[in-house]
Amino acid sequence: MTDDSSGGKQLSYSEVRARLNSRAAFESHQEGTGKISSYVLNVRPRYSGCEPFTLTGPDHAELLREALARLVPGRLPA
Repeated sequence: MTDDSSGGKQLSYSEVRARLNSRAAFESHQEGTGKISSYVLNVRPRYSGCEPFTLTGPDHAELLREALARLVPGRLPA
């Protein structure tokens, strides 16, 4: 994800987590057995106007980026 306020620099994993944490409470866990597994990310926004949602996928970092993009209109994942 890029940051509009810093001239479009790429946000690190920890920066994405921090920014998501400031906008929502979230928890994740891994599901599946063997070679096929995926993460489940449950997100509860801290403000009204956005309902809680759940994302699933194989890449935890990508789920965090997608959740942040949903909570910050006008920004897209990198």
